[in-house]
Amino acid sequence: MATVVIMPRQGQSVESCVITSWAKKVGDPVHTGETLFSYETDKAAFDEEAKVDGTLLAVFYQEQDDVPCLSEVAVIGTPGEDISAFGPHADVSPAAPETAQAATPAVAAAPMAVQLTAPTAAAGVSLGLEWPQSGSMWI
Repeated sequence: MATVVIMPRQGQSVESCVITSWAKKVGDPVHTGETLFSYETDKAAFDEEAKVDGTLLAVFYQEQDDVPCLSEVAVIGTPGEDISAFGPHADVSPAAPETAQAATPAVAAAPMAVQLTAPTAAAGVSLGLEWPQSGSMWI
């Protein structure tokens, strides 16, 4: 099964990273723990290691590309595997459905009357604190 490699987020304020170099090429075998690529943020440089064994099937970004964090960067799997579902897909929304949706007036729901009741204690349940008796472990 193909495994996608994502660009890690190296901090809460980091939005993207720059790939500085690829250690593997498409078609190269990779093993868990081997460096796939190096990247940097505005403050530090890192290496991304393979999480699985396999073959590097696809690379979606090149060296010096500014890659958004959590984007799909590459795919590792078995040669011949279908990887068409992977990759940085542009958010392409057809204009017609959006326009039709915007043209349709929103129907306001009629207000509903809801009656709320406070929970009650079950029969035999005390609502107060029970103080420990003399000789118990609490005193």
